[in-house]
Parts: sequence; structure tokens; C-alpha cells
Amino acid sequence: MNFDPLCWIWKEELPETICDEIVKLCEQRELETATVEGGEVRPSIRVTEVSFVDQDINRLWFEAMCRTYMEAGNVWGIQLSQLRAPQYAVYEKDSFYGYHIDTDKLSEEGTQRKLSMSIQLSHPWEYEGGELQFSQSLGTLEYEKDITFEDFLPKGSIVVFPSTTPHQVTRITRGTRKSLVVWCAGPAWS
Repeated sequence: MNFDPLCWIWKEELPETICDEIVKLCEQRELETATVEGGEVRPSIRVTEVSFVDQDINRLWFEAMCRTYMEAGNVWGIQLSQLRAPQYAVYEKDSFYGYHIDTDKLSEEGTQRKLSMSIQLSHPWEYEGGELQFSQSLGTLEYEKDITFEDFLPKGSIVVFPSTTPHQVTRITRGTRKSLVVWCAGPAWS
């Protein structure tokens, strides 16, 4: 486990068999073109294929796993109340997701995304590019500093960070990168 003020990282935390099982479960749903806030397809910001995973599939082990890492990684003391539907993402050549934050508008239940977790489901040799990068600045359109965590490259690695943290996945230049993103929601930010 590695802590940085931006995130918690567990390097190669999940065994390959668990990662492969997650991929198998996720691939039961058809992939669709990813959208950005508001449901728009915006190729200048995001090019990838995604599916939202049915939380009822193997719900007990999946929810227990997610909650364990979310709670352990919540060093920021963020008030959390529920898991949101996980999003399976497949990045192939020329896919990327530019800088964004995961926090969304209030749901009907009065909650919004507050903590994000990404699980790396591919080996680093299966693709090039596709780095998960964080920025320390949201004050301007040009980000001051990109931070890439090399520890997050191996399959089975997990990273947890506040949903307000600007981050991106750089353009894939070769191969395929698969990941699962899970969000914990809570009452509106105050």
C-alpha cells in the first residue's frame, strides 16, 4: 500500500484469477461508446468503450471487496453512503479520456460521487500509453503538473482517490487496457 496526498495505491493487490473473473463478468454486457457529463459523446474529451456492470452479479463478494478498499482508502474523511454501478472500460489504440473529475450532479436520492476507485485489469505489457495521471491544479485550463504513478501499472493494482481530483487516461498507442471504476457516493458536498 502506498499513500500520496492525491490517492491510495495497492500495487498488484488482486490476484490475476480475480481480475480475469471481473473481466468475464463485465464482458457479459455489451460495450457502448463512452459519454461525458450530460450523456454527450465528445471525441475531443473521451474516446473509449464502456459498460455499466450489473451490481447484482456476485453482489456480495464484489460489494465487500469495493467497500473494503473504499473505506481503507478514505483518509480524507469523506462522508459515504452507497456504491454506484461500476463502469467497465476498454481502451484500445487511440482511446483516451482527457482531464476530468468524477463528481456528478445530485442523484434523485440526494447523493453524488465522492470517492473513486480504479482497478487495473490488464498487464502493462498488453498496451502502451493509457497511463492514469493526476493533476494538482484545477484552477486553470492548463494543468500545472501531471503525476503518473508507476505503481498503478501492474494488473490487479487498485487506486482510490477523491472524485474531485482531476485525472486522465492518456492515449493508447498499442494494445488494449481494461479497467473497472467504482464510485462511492454520499450526501452533497458542503
